[in-house]
Amino acid sequence: MTRRLLLIIGLLACFGSYSTLTIYADDGIPDNCESTGAAYYRPNIFARFELHNRRLVLVNWATGEIVQTVASDVGEGQILGWSVDCRYLAVGLGNTASMDTVVYDTLDNVRIGSVPDARGQAHHITWGVGNYLVVETRNGAILWNVPANTQQILTTSFDPYTARNFSRLRWDAANMILIVNLAVGGRVAYDLHTGLETTVEPVVDYVAPEAEVETQIVGGAEYPCAQYVPSGYREWYSTRGSQLPRLGLVYDIPSRTIALYLIDQGQPYESLAVLEGTVNASWMQARGWSLNCRFVAASLGVPGQDASDTYVWDISTGQRVGVYPDARDVVHPITWGADTLVIETRDGAFLWNLVTNTRTLIQPFVRTESGTYSERIQSFHSVRFSSDGSLLYTVNVDTPDTVSAYDGYTGAALGQYRMEGAAQPVTFTASLNGRTLVLDSHTNGVLGIVDRTTGVVLPLTREERGRASRAFISPDGRFVAFVSGQGDVLVWDVNNLSHQPNAVYTLPPEYRSSVQFLRFSDDVTLAYTGSSYRQFTLNVTTGEFHGDRNPPPGVSAVAGTSGYSPLYGYWYSPQDTPICENDSYPAYDADTNQIVLRSESIVRVVVENVSDIAGVRASPGCRYILAYSLPVTREAAPYDNAPVDDASYDHFSDELVFYDALTGAELLRLAHPYRYYANAQVAWSLDSLWAMIRVSTGSYIWDVAQNRLMPIEVRPENWYGDIDAIVYWDFARGQMLISSNHGAVAFDLRTGEQRTLYSCDIFGDGWCSAYYFLMNFSIRDERTLFVAWEYGGKVAAHDLDTGVSHQFYTGNASLHLGNRIALSPDGSLIATARGVIRIWREWTERPPAGTSRRPLYQFTGPSTLITSIRFVDDHTVETVSADGVQRWDITTGTLVP
Repeated sequence: MTRRLLLIIGLLACFGSYSTLTIYADDGIPDNCESTGAAYYRPNIFARFELHNRRLVLVNWATGEIVQTVASDVGEGQILGWSVDCRYLAVGLGNTASMDTVVYDTLDNVRIGSVPDARGQAHHITWGVGNYLVVETRNGAILWNVPANTQQILTTSFDPYTARNFSRLRWDAANMILIVNLAVGGRVAYDLHTGLETTVEPVVDYVAPEAEVETQIVGGAEYPCAQYVPSGYREWYSTRGSQLPRLGLVYDIPSRTIALYLIDQGQPYESLAVLEGTVNASWMQARGWSLNCRFVAASLGVPGQDASDTYVWDISTGQRVGVYPDARDVVHPITWGADTLVIETRDGAFLWNLVTNTRTLIQPFVRTESGTYSERIQSFHSVRFSSDGSLLYTVNVDTPDTVSAYDGYTGAALGQYRMEGAAQPVTFTASLNGRTLVLDSHTNGVLGIVDRTTGVVLPLTREERGRASRAFISPDGRFVAFVSGQGDVLVWDVNNLSHQPNAVYTLPPEYRSSVQFLRFSDDVTLAYTGSSYRQFTLNVTTGEFHGDRNPPPGVSAVAGTSGYSPLYGYWYSPQDTPICENDSYPAYDADTNQIVLRSESIVRVVVENVSDIAGVRASPGCRYILAYSLPVTREAAPYDNAPVDDASYDHFSDELVFYDALTGAELLRLAHPYRYYANAQVAWSLDSLWAMIRVSTGSYIWDVAQNRLMPIEVRPENWYGDIDAIVYWDFARGQMLISSNHGAVAFDLRTGEQRTLYSCDIFGDGWCSAYYFLMNFSIRDERTLFVAWEYGGKVAAHDLDTGVSHQFYTGNASLHLGNRIALSPDGSLIATARGVIRIWREWTERPPAGTSRRPLYQFTGPSTLITSIRFVDDHTVETVSADGVQRWDITTGTLVP
């Protein structure tokens, strides 16, 4: 770090808390990834927009050479930030009038997705564990699982003054929990797996080194401290922009004192206690707090040198614990434990027990890298404490295939656990008591089970554990369970490790969806609680299975006519409304304040004495009328807690009102249907007795006959933009299916409860979601549901009666379903059609990993676009196109006379 930059930071220290002092990198390079121990870290590489070439590129800071073009034809933008593993890059595209937050995969040069329309400034973003990204927008805070490209809104609350949804975010990496303070007040914890509100108790395998924010007594008063782990590659904590009053460490240059201040947004700093006087330092960088708030650290610049010393103070006594000198060019990397910290120096890495002020060398190897403008030291790829601080785990830079374990207080070596053949630094999870580790070597697909009591490392290949890759560890460390998307649970008993699982259990078909949302509820019980329909437990010692609802949802029939539903939203054009009696159509007569059915020959009044109707539509058969109503007052009104700047899209508080077309009686009124990027939708069943209604306040199933409105939980990311959902009314099974970004979601017509998500990714190998588009699904032969991922050529077939699912790969990146997919009468052949006809045999068998099953037959078919295809018999298909109805011999691809 240059002297000039250090001077700037030193001056800023006089006016702000440590949470605002980091301008950018410790290495002085703007817009590069700072996680130097990350899997995809590249020294000296930074991101830059080339406006004249309309490119986003990666550039070598030392040479100026362009090393990679990430995206072309992107226009203007700004760099927002790198993911913690240095693979993904978030940027803002556009200008201040409207800017989209876009994420690119810099490994494959792929645009992952975007969040639209930031106004006045870029969205505030926060990268977190597992490449989750939080994007704060005026339409809600979005939790974005970037590798899976799934998004969901955590909260719609928004503070227009700060332009934030949250005032503070904390990533509990071990428990996969995000803990936030809402900008409008309140504190919420979210489960990262589900995006749902949860408690802060552990929900997965191990506990992070961070505890809840603690408080400290200063001058007889209690204050919260702000914990911060600058080097926390996975367990890191952000306090930037925090509105919580807290203790902050400030270096006052005129008085040359290091003091604790009370930092409260919008208020002058209040000095509480002086920790050290007569300090001769050129600058200060606060380094955070111990987990119990007892100790605080800072780096102090040495005047006249590109160097700093690391100081630690004990707040309970107000005295300095000690100092580690001579961090040249960059500050010492530190990682906090419980009353301890790990400090990386040029002499090696030490465990520093702050209570006894003793330092133990745990890693003598140091890798240094010198650049034109900076120098870097590194001893670890990752370093992590257990939840109580009693254990310390590291992956050292000189042994990236090995996890080393130490006593978290004395630094005594407890063991080393190696993964043979790991091409990249291994990662790991641990049981709550630290007995068992599961290592992941990433590149070769090998996972390893480690029993720390014996030192045994058992590597498991993909063949040995099947398609299962997600590991769940019991709290006592005895059992490791791998679960596949097909419902197979493979259990290893650490007391009796072998390459073959000790037990293999298969979940019933109706419980296999979303099996990734599992956890050990106790030492022997795997539990799923994602929805009340599918709550179940599995005892991994006995195989005893308990599901809360049996039999599956195939027997709860509801009266009605199954089939796809047309959509009638109030903004649609008149041709979307059916023709009513005597060739009439619904209309609003503003002169008489009446809703009428009008034709050339008749005018029948349906509703009298209604005002300010902007438009009307009708259900199939014109049994019910839907009116878009404006209140008589026409007063501007806030709605749905929307931010002020969003109100320009809807100046009036409008309503959707449903009437009985025979009696004129008002049946249902829903307020505030309109929101930017979330227009209302009304999808009727074919008999007009049911409707799916989506307005700004939520989504509902409406049982029209009983006039019963049931809210359904459809996450907002499934409803992006003006794209219409596919709705299928499956009355035989008592459910409604609706398209989402992740597949087809089934809801119980009696309760509105979500039954299951039918995804195209039944193997659980990821990449089965759409962002801008809802995923296609189609129902054939009244029981087979097909779900397709447009961009991957991936299709899943689900039997709605038995729950059996199959997945296959077409190799076609533009697959369309609907009537363009068909099964042969015996079920052995499947055909898809668009520009060409492709037919597969044995399509239910999974092809080798990374490959697509080639079609058995492929031919061009009609000269025009095919609109539907069906099997006439096991050898002949029939197509409908602009060329008419044609039949084709599938073996020769020729027309059948």
